[in-house]
Amino acid sequence: MNASGRDLFDTGLAETIGSGLLARGLPTAALQLEITERILMNEPAYASDTVAALAELGIPLSLDDFGTGYSSLVRLKRLPVEEIKIDASFVRRLARSADDAVIVRSIVDLARTLGLRSVAEGVEDPQTAGTLREMGCDAAQGRHFGRPMDAATATEWLRRRTQRAPEPAA
Repeated sequence: MNASGRDLFDTGLAETIGSGLLARGLPTAALQLEITERILMNEPAYASDTVAALAELGIPLSLDDFGTGYSSLVRLKRLPVEEIKIDASFVRRLARSADDAVIVRSIVDLARTLGLRSVAEGVEDPQTAGTLREMGCDAAQGRHFGRPMDAATATEWLRRRTQRAPEPAA
């Protein structure tokens, strides 16, 4: 789910999301909240409290559109994010641009070094998916894997996915 700058102004956002998931029988880890690089890097004053509350609640946070803004590596390592999403503009040109391939590989390596997951956005074909896998990218999303879903379909998909997940070993 994407969070806008306006969403992050709402000091009750974490509570609203947490109670909404609880009402639907979903664990907080079932929702990945995406916050754009621009918001987290350039608007830290109002984003910090809400982002901290979301992380404390156990909602996984993702830094979306990475590579399109003015990233600060110091801020990046201090953010409570679990993954970096590589912007589709780099991923779509992966096979045609040596520069974009270097950028994508560098972001994947940076994420791994910082202990974060790397996720490539905008994967539309099996060749791009294979290249990303060879680079060590942790995950990918795009039309190659599935189409966007409406809220009801996504809720049911999440419910089925979390119900079939194996229990951790004791």
